[in-house]
Amino acid sequence: MARVTDEHIEARKSQILDAAWQRFAREGYHRTTVEDIATEAGLSAGAIYRYFPGKEAVLRAIIDRTTERNAQLLEDVRADTLEPVDVLQAVGRAMFGAFDDPVMEIHLRLDIELRGESLRNEALRQSLGKQLVFWRTSMTHLLKEAQRTGQLRADVDAKLFRRHAAPLG
Repeated sequence: MARVTDEHIEARKSQILDAAWQRFAREGYHRTTVEDIATEAGLSAGAIYRYFPGKEAVLRAIIDRTTERNAQLLEDVRADTLEPVDVLQAVGRAMFGAFDDPVMEIHLRLDIELRGESLRNEALRQSLGKQLVFWRTSMTHLLKEAQRTGQLRADVDAKLFRRHAAPLG
C-alpha cells in the first residue's frame, strides 16, 4: 500500500477547512453538517472524519489556522523591519487593507457566528481566546519596545488596551 505523504495530508486538511469556512460563513455553524462540508469539499463524509473527529474539531482547526497565519504575518513583517513602530504600522496597514478585500464580508460573518457559538462552547471560547491573547501580547510587546527605543512616548500606557479590551465570553 502506498504511503500517504505529509504534504497530501496537509493539503486535504486545508481543502476541508476551506470548504468548512465557506459553508459556515454562508449557512452558519449550526445549520452546517459534516455532510455539507464534505459536499462543499468534493469529498465523502468519511473522508472528513479521517482527518477530524467532528464538526467542532473542524471549527477549532479553522481558528488555529487563522492564529497561525496571524503569527506568520507578524513574523514576516518583523523580518522586514527592525523598528517596532514600523512593525505596528505594517500590521495596521495589513489589517485595515483587509477591509478592502471582498472576502472580508465572509470573514466578518464567520466571526459573528463564532462569537455566538463561543458563548455555548468552552473549547471554542478557549480557541478564540488564544487569538486575543496572541494579539494583545504581541501588540503590548511592540509598544513597550517602541518606548524602550524612544519611538513612542514613555507616558503612553502600553497595557491600556489590554485593560479595556472586552473579555471573550
